[in-house]
Amino acid sequence: LPISYAIAFCELAERFSYYGCVQVFQNFIQQPRPAGNRAGAGGADNQSGALGEGQQAATGLTTFNTFWVYCMPILGAYLADTRWGRFKTICIAVFIALVGHVLLIVSSIPTVLDHPNGAMACFAVAIVVMGVGTGWFKSSVSPLIAEQVNGSKQSVQTLKTGERVIVDPVLTISRIFMYFYLFINIGALGGQLGMSFR
Repeated sequence: LPISYAIAFCELAERFSYYGCVQVFQNFIQQPRPAGNRAGAGGADNQSGALGEGQQAATGLTTFNTFWVYCMPILGAYLADTRWGRFKTICIAVFIALVGHVLLIVSSIPTVLDHPNGAMACFAVAIVVMGVGTGWFKSSVSPLIAEQVNGSKQSVQTLKTGERVIVDPVLTISRIFMYFYLFINIGALGGQLGMSFR
């Protein structure tokens, strides 16, 4: 079952990248760049920002991002089940999310921030693209892990030591998914804490 744990580690990395980004969206959109700081890091009052669009725009875009990320798994699951299969869908989704992350970086480059409308457009495109990748990934990763367990009935196996053991697929899947959700939570917490203190 090492492949299941490898997939779970990929989920950790995906959650780290996603929550690491969305953690700073509100300030990035809402607050203006501090005076005398081109990169947007905390100024005299230690308030970071970049676009200066205000609370309404920031809340609207972050809420849209959450909505979009929760809608995209429907399309991702359809593509995985009818066209590409789960593994290929995950690979494509990771590439799409990577493109979204690159666009997020571009939207925060100081020379791009010098043109707030262009930076905002790049940021909006980035969250749409990243949402597609994140949603498609989420719809396929859990079923792919579950498919790694063979059989649906208990069986008796003899180990190399000669010991006979009962293998229960239900318990195996439960154990795998406990680690899977542990990895999700580690990734989400690590991403949020890491970006808060960068």
